[in-house]
Amino acid sequence: MKTMKTIMNNENDMDHFCFTRYLYTKVEVKQSLMLSLLDHNYDESLFWAYEMYFSGFENETFEYLYILYEDLYEVKNTGLKKYIKNVFNNWEQLKQDWLLGSIVMTLCYRNYSLENFVCKFFKVKCEQKPTYHNNRNFIINLKESDIEKYKTRICEPNKAYKLLSEVCRYPIRKNIVKLFETFIPSNVKELYWYHWLYYAAKSPVWQSRINQYNGKINHENLSVDFHDECEEKMAEFYSLWGYEPDEQPLEVQNNNLGVFDDTYMDNQMGIKEFCDTYGVNIIMKKIMKKKTKEIEVLENTFVPRNS
Repeated sequence: MKTMKTIMNNENDMDHFCFTRYLYTKVEVKQSLMLSLLDHNYDESLFWAYEMYFSGFENETFEYLYILYEDLYEVKNTGLKKYIKNVFNNWEQLKQDWLLGSIVMTLCYRNYSLENFVCKFFKVKCEQKPTYHNNRNFIINLKESDIEKYKTRICEPNKAYKLLSEVCRYPIRKNIVKLFETFIPSNVKELYWYHWLYYAAKSPVWQSRINQYNGKINHENLSVDFHDECEEKMAEFYSLWGYEPDEQPLEVQNNNLGVFDDTYMDNQMGIKEFCDTYGVNIIMKKIMKKKTKEIEVLENTFVPRNS
């Protein structure tokens, strides 16, 4: 059975590294979705969910939401399991994009418990403390018009380079990269600047665009090539999809990749800060020294759970 831990482990290498439709890193989109749900931020949650979904990872997005439900929400929302499965079954038949958003919105307004998640993921014994109180457990059903602003924008020809500054409304969340041991290539900026299309091609939406214009993946040069006889097609492709990430304002690049400066490590959450932020108490044990003197574990330490 898949869990958050197996998902992160499965994406922990270059073979799985890819950019999404608007050139975010896919694994960090997943983490940003999780954090925005925990923060009860419905607009940001919908943004990240549809960033994955409209990148062509439709089934994977539903699967990921179900895993988040099992790991974070099921303890306090047992009745939602049937609802989520029914929504997914409806989507398989109807392919209505707003169905995904209905699950996201419903989860966003529900109470959660991270006790089991923290115990399993970090091997830390803990307990959930009362946090967000929502005693009205609504099921929220969206309609098509509710998700218009999350749908993929297509620019006029020769104006694709302007798109990212208009659509990348949220910065990727980088503050749990160290805690979750997230795989981010050390040369991610260079990949974003010079090899973005090669890694974007791992998203189905980009692969479809490349195929439409007869582009070929070049694994040796980490590029997408268009044959000489397809020069017109190449020009048309880049007029529509040439995002030129290396020419983007720093703000756009930081939204896509995060800020890599002297404050990067300072902004990383540790296990204690993560637990404090999301309402989990790490259980501190008392240690007996020479059976005579009792000392308390320091505040910033924790006792691993027995495996």
